[in-house]
Amino acid sequence: MAEVVDSVASTAISATPSYSVAHQIVELDVDFKGRRVSGKTEITLHPQSKDLKTITLSLRQCRIIRLTVNSKPVSRMQYIDPYTKTKLAGNTTAHQHHLLALKLANALKTPPDGEVAFDVPKSVHIDEVNSNVISSNQSNLLNHPNGDAPGSSLVDSAQALTDTSIARYTPLIISISFSIDDVRDGIHFVAHGTGAGRFPHAYTPRTNAPCSACCIFPCVDAVNARCTWVIKIGCPRTVGDALRGSATHEAINAGSGIEQSSLQPRSAHEEREMIVVCSGEHISRKEDQEDSSKVVTSFSCSVPLSAQQIAFAIGPFEEVKLSDFRVPEDDVGSNAVEVLGYCLPGRLEELRNTCLPTVRAIDFVTRKYVACPFATYRICFVDDLENDTAIAGAFTLCSNRLLYPADIIDVAEDVTRKLVHAIASQWVGINVVPQEPTDSWIVIGIAHYITEAYMRDLCGNNEYRFRMKQQADRVCEMDHNRPSLFDLGTMLQVDPAELEFMSLKASLVLFILDRRIAKVVGLPKMPAIISKILLRARKGELPGNALSTELFQRTCEKFYHSKIDDFLNQWVRGGGCPHFRAFQKFNKKKLVVEMMIRQVQGEHTNRDLEPDTFMRDVREDFHNIWAAPIQNVFTGPITIRVHEADGTPYEHVVEIREAQMRFEIPYNTKYKRLKRSRRQREKNFNAAAANADPSEAENDALLYCLGDVLQSEEEIKKWRISGWTPEDEEKMSSESYEWIRVDADFEWICKLELNMAGYMYASQLQQDRDVVAQLDAVQAISRFPASPLISSIFLRTVMDKRYFHRLRTSAAMAMVRQATPDTDYIGFWHLRKAFEELFCFSDTTSTVARPNDFSNIAAYQLQCGLILAISKIRDAKGIALPEAIEFLLDKLKFNNNDTNPFSDCFYISMLMQSLCEAICTHGKKDRHMDEMDLDVLDRRDRDRQLEKDSLEVIDRYRRMDEWAGSYQNLYSRTALDCQRRLSDSRIGRASTMHFLQYTRPGNYDMLRLTAFDNLILPKILQSPAVLRYTTFCMSSDPSPWIRRSLRRFFGKLLAVVAIGDHLKSSQVEITEDLVIENDADAGNQQAQAARKRAVDVAIAALKEEIGDNDDLKTSLWAAVSCDTLSLEELQAMLDFCRMLYEPVDSLKITIKYPRYWRLEHIGKGKLKFIRTNHVRTKPFIKWVPKALSPLTTKYDLLPPKSSGPKLLLKNPVPPPLLQPPPPQAPAASEVQSEPKRSLKIKISMPRPSAS
Repeated sequence: MAEVVDSVASTAISATPSYSVAHQIVELDVDFKGRRVSGKTEITLHPQSKDLKTITLSLRQCRIIRLTVNSKPVSRMQYIDPYTKTKLAGNTTAHQHHLLALKLANALKTPPDGEVAFDVPKSVHIDEVNSNVISSNQSNLLNHPNGDAPGSSLVDSAQALTDTSIARYTPLIISISFSIDDVRDGIHFVAHGTGAGRFPHAYTPRTNAPCSACCIFPCVDAVNARCTWVIKIGCPRTVGDALRGSATHEAINAGSGIEQSSLQPRSAHEEREMIVVCSGEHISRKEDQEDSSKVVTSFSCSVPLSAQQIAFAIGPFEEVKLSDFRVPEDDVGSNAVEVLGYCLPGRLEELRNTCLPTVRAIDFVTRKYVACPFATYRICFVDDLENDTAIAGAFTLCSNRLLYPADIIDVAEDVTRKLVHAIASQWVGINVVPQEPTDSWIVIGIAHYITEAYMRDLCGNNEYRFRMKQQADRVCEMDHNRPSLFDLGTMLQVDPAELEFMSLKASLVLFILDRRIAKVVGLPKMPAIISKILLRARKGELPGNALSTELFQRTCEKFYHSKIDDFLNQWVRGGGCPHFRAFQKFNKKKLVVEMMIRQVQGEHTNRDLEPDTFMRDVREDFHNIWAAPIQNVFTGPITIRVHEADGTPYEHVVEIREAQMRFEIPYNTKYKRLKRSRRQREKNFNAAAANADPSEAENDALLYCLGDVLQSEEEIKKWRISGWTPEDEEKMSSESYEWIRVDADFEWICKLELNMAGYMYASQLQQDRDVVAQLDAVQAISRFPASPLISSIFLRTVMDKRYFHRLRTSAAMAMVRQATPDTDYIGFWHLRKAFEELFCFSDTTSTVARPNDFSNIAAYQLQCGLILAISKIRDAKGIALPEAIEFLLDKLKFNNNDTNPFSDCFYISMLMQSLCEAICTHGKKDRHMDEMDLDVLDRRDRDRQLEKDSLEVIDRYRRMDEWAGSYQNLYSRTALDCQRRLSDSRIGRASTMHFLQYTRPGNYDMLRLTAFDNLILPKILQSPAVLRYTTFCMSSDPSPWIRRSLRRFFGKLLAVVAIGDHLKSSQVEITEDLVIENDADAGNQQAQAARKRAVDVAIAALKEEIGDNDDLKTSLWAAVSCDTLSLEELQAMLDFCRMLYEPVDSLKITIKYPRYWRLEHIGKGKLKFIRTNHVRTKPFIKWVPKALSPLTTKYDLLPPKSSGPKLLLKNPVPPPLLQPPPPQAPAASEVQSEPKRSLKIKISMPRPSAS
């Protein structure tokens, strides 16, 4: 074995190799019972120089058994395993978090350094290779595959493709044997022991963390290190073999040679075969030659992949051939991809239902863009997966949380979008990768763009544009003090929110770029641009299949016939979104519309910190991530559409070049608009109904195409509809245009304010067919002061079935603002009336809802939207109306789902949440009521009865879920949320133990997580036992999904305390009962405001409030010291410590003091030395023997001379030595065990650099 050098102080290993990876063979043996992995790998490297001396590989948590280069053992090797540095020596505390972070800095940086470095043996010579010889070998390998073994041609073709790569110098074959005895990362075992209640399986969770693949086998762990693969995985043959271990770990009957385990009876589930699902093409499945209880499954991948794109799963999976769901009209011929689905036993029907759209999605991408790079695509559903999907080459791991049966319709769209994104990523993300981390935006953006293109084909254009509008509004809210898309590519590992933001904005940037190209060329060109890039990758014209921003830009410019530098500089290399304020005025003399557009995105730069995003802000601050500079000017074309008096739209394209633009739009119509009055509209409506004048009816239908329901006198009176006043009608008749739309073609991601009159927005809502224009109108009208007229407009929108159903739901939510005391709560009356008309029995005297019928998805979503809107109505004091609570309680009590073919669990959950949200407002009521006022007492009794009934019905569904479980325990999860919120509002009482019982392992994971979510609140800091239990689960729970979610909850808890949101309730209670005359707490209020604006101030306040909590400090450091955490998890825990505790460079160490000894004579010349309990506190002086008398020399023996004086030579006598005082021997009863005393020593240590 080579010499191994492992030093903490050793220099970092270079991560820039001077070689390329051509081919890799991996052989793994997975032991379920011992949670161990062993194996070997052969890596074929092509040197780029004959002077290559050192090779660097990535490898973590492994023990290297043997390492050779071209079968020659290496002489010197350096292996720095970061998992050996995850603990600090000595009596450390949470204040030494910076020391541990310093030790792990090289392993946690991006990209990390390699862990294994070794020298090429001197006996291995690297020479130039004759290209003719290589060509001959290539042809032999490609034309004469070994056909003896099944699937051997795939292996040979993979090796042949490796050999066809240009090898200028002698290839090097690195062979490494290794084992993993303590798995902490890279592979997750589920239910690896007996009695776990779940089927044992294991898988490799692909995450955003760097170096995730090298935790399983040695490799070059980089996304651009792509090669062909042959993977062989050995595993137990059956479930019983996995639970009981292999034959090598079982006792063998010495007499008969029969395994003792085989003599034991097995249940039916233990006889299920273990199946391996892996990236690449399946080759063979053979029984292990040395152990009959094991099988070896082989896979080959001829498409070059990086180590990060290899994944596998092992378990008793059931297989479904999803390709059988392909319909003839979707057949793509020879480009068809075989799609296979895998799930754990018992969930086969859910798998079929969930994955039904996947085959159609693959065929859609194949027809629209280019053929799939893989011949087979596999989807496997497993437990405990951190993310909903983990995407690998030709293989996607999905969480079982995504599976749903056929009677569940609420999650179908979201789950389908996630599965389709995983499919689109096989083209862009797996086959095509970013050239540099800064180019990640284009790869992620194209994958999501393809996903939305399929969802548009599946759900329709209105759904697509409505979603794009909502996403654009969300990006405008999120893109505040954020890095640019270009810079964000290097920061995706900082926080999961970074990837979420990039996925959202990047696809929208491609969407608006496509809109601008289509404006010039005439047709959308983004599909053609994507097809061109994918075709180049398929033909091998894209080096390494790496896509750069520059290449994407050149491809776009070929279709656009113009430069897009300004566009990319603003939307990709720059940050933020524009905020337009537009002002318009009609000039009668010039017959033009004068308009001014100002950009004001730089005016509002400060925003309050939010608990949901606080941890992202903190981590960006820790990693020195700075926001992109604010762009005061965004440039580009913008389309302004003027709908003139005759209803004809006229488009005008204006180029925005400055922060403030003034321009004139020519007016085309020669006459003013004729605005009909309400009476005239009623007359025309009746005439159309009676077919009195078809031409007039046709003209009326042209002007009032939408929202023209409830027009008769009887309906107006029945529905309490208000119309335009004479003043409004006069203003409308004097206007010269119907309405104006800015950015009519949706070419901008922007926030727009247009000072247009309300009746113009009403015309836009009723006459514009674009769903984006209708949504803009609803949002604009809702910002006007509440009035019965606005409520009537929204009511007609809700009742008109020709509107898009999501727009009707948005109109219903907008009616909440119209339910005010000034309008006599007309909005609530309209909402309740609309619900009764659409979903209750037609009997006017009955308000009982009809039995549920969710066969019409649009009607079902509108039904949910009406209920949510009613739950948000409040009076002047912010309290829900008793009538609204009674309405919600009635619908929850008397819900009937007997005849409905679909499950109503999500509908029940929504009703419970709505009732809870309304009833929680009772906590704001004044507690000091007039006891002599009978009306007040009656109202209080009524409220108490409503609270009691609400608590009972919510708890009834919780108990019902225990007997007949709902989908994913949705009833119990919702009930727990409601009970906690009601308890916080002083309605009902829910103890900590009530939630704690649901956190036990063995319960459904989503139910456990909901219970933890309701436990991790600021009050947990005063419960040491619960705090210790929570932090223990945060580091030691078997499920990585639970652990990550608990860290997210804990981060939100720290955010609430840091920002000061936990102080709101107490402040509200004080101000309700007191009148503050002199503001003596002005300084405190300023401090509270400062901690909501600046991260550093919030962290300082957090340390001041809970930094001295010893229970939190001890339990949090114990969690950091857990030996099961991965490096990614450890970094998150260290971030918590960094937020809470100041770094301290002094350690408390324990020193063993010496003791005095006493001597005891036991007789017969024997002495017994006994150590006493008396501690020596003075320095011990080493014993030195006394000086001896001078020796007599031979000259002293001579006789003295007879004459002359005598000379005497004497040695000087040394002074007496200092002797320590004799110890006093204590009594025998005083002899005790050796105590330890602590001594504080301050040690100066280097401070870690900010990272």
